Amino acid sequence: MLVKLRSFVASDAPLLGQLMYEAVRQGTVDFYDADQRAAWMPEPRSGADWLQRLQDPQTWVAEDAKGIAGFMTLALDGHIDLAYVRPDAMGTGVAHKLYEALEQAALTQQCPRLYTQASHLAQRFFSRRGWRLVETQRVVSNGVAMQNHQMEKVLLPTTNEEGRP
Repeated sequence: MLVKLRSFVASDAPLLGQLMYEAVRQGTVDFYDADQRAAWMPEPRSGADWLQRLQDPQTWVAEDAKGIAGFMTLALDGHIDLAYVRPDAMGTGVAHKLYEALEQAALTQQCPRLYTQASHLAQRFFSRRGWRLVETQRVVSNGVAMQNHQMEKVLLPTTNEEGRP
């Protein structure tokens, strides 16, 4: 499958909101029950707050022959807030291609580490790319409890007071 990456544009926001909704509602059925998926994503994201959430970080958009196949965001501090792939594109390399671009950008910007709060599905993806589990946590969304995973990946070695790794 041919996948092209590009930068987010404001007109993508409604499509990304719908994609995120479908990814949660359909793509995580093996990991979260119906009540958890409905609480996590009661409706597609939209509006000014959603647009701002996509514009503040760097947002990469993947496109295939069917349209937008996925997207990922990266804040300046290394936080990956959003990482979603269209359900029918899961397992086709879309997430991998998005992640490669994101990690390369983080390295170019000399970001020392990446971190995220990963779903059960995303935890498997990030673990295969060298991320470590910091903590599994219980979160409550719209009154429904579920788990996610704080994860991180160190990109640049830290230095001590003498400037040595």
